[in-house]
Formats: sequence, structure tokens, C-alpha cells
Amino acid sequence: VGMAHLAKLLKYSEEKLEKLKQIENITVQQKTAIDSRDFAALNSLVEEKQKIIDYIDWCDSAFQEELKKVKERLGVKTFEEIGEVNGRDEKKALAGIIGLIIEAIEKIQTLEKDNHQKLLASMEQVREKLKKVRNGQKSIAVYDSGIGIASGSFVDKKK
Repeated sequence: VGMAHLAKLLKYSEEKLEKLKQIENITVQQKTAIDSRDFAALNSLVEEKQKIIDYIDWCDSAFQEELKKVKERLGVKTFEEIGEVNGRDEKKALAGIIGLIIEAIEKIQTLEKDNHQKLLASMEQVREKLKKVRNGQKSIAVYDSGIGIASGSFVDKKK
């Protein structure tokens, strides 16, 4: 009975790992979009990534439900106890995949952190440019208004 449930846990974990690899690829594509300042592509990649994240959430939820059933059927409280009761090979395979999932998540987090820093730097550059433009507009406005006021003020008239 537990074997079928362990097989499902394995299936959900494999699906999650596959989806995490897709997220990693998208995150690399996001880096390229940030570097080339292609914000339309970046936005579309974010939407694509969100769909995958939603699917991963579903996988996680299904995994938790299945794990709960396995624990109840085997009369154990923790994942570690499962191999002691039965399904040692399945548990080992599952633990291996979970290890790969953790590695994939760590890799994605590193990529995300780099992308976040690049975005912040890019936003700072845009802020600096806007500041220069605003200062330039203020200078022009002062210059323009100064000419308008000064143009007729200093004309002397003989009495």
C-alpha cells in the first residue's frame, strides 16, 4: 500500500524538479532581458515563470497530501521513519530527488539575487538620467523666464 504512495511522492518530486529546471532557464533568460533592457520580454518571462510557480505550488500541495497518507498508513510521524518501516529504495530515490530540488532552488536563488542587483543598478541609472533631464529642464525654464523678464526692463528712456 505504501509503495504506490511513495511512487506518487517520487512522481510529484520529479515533476517539481523538472519545473524548477524550467524556472532556472527562464531566470537566465531574464538576465539577458535585463542586460539588454528589454522590459517587454522581461515582463513576459515573469508571467511565464508565475505559471510554473503556480504549478509547483500544486505539486507541493499534492506531495504534502500524499505524504500525510503515507505517514498515516505506515503509522509513522516523520519522513525519516518511512524507510525503517518499508520502501527503503523508494525513500532513498525520493531523498535523492529532494536533494536535487534543494540544489536547483539554491541555484535559482543565486540567479534571482544577481538579477535583482542588476535591476536595481538599472533603475539607479534611469533615476540618474531622469534627474539630469529634470535639472536640464529647470535650467532651461529659468533661462527662458529670465530672458522674458529682462528683455524690456533695462531700456533707458531720455527725459
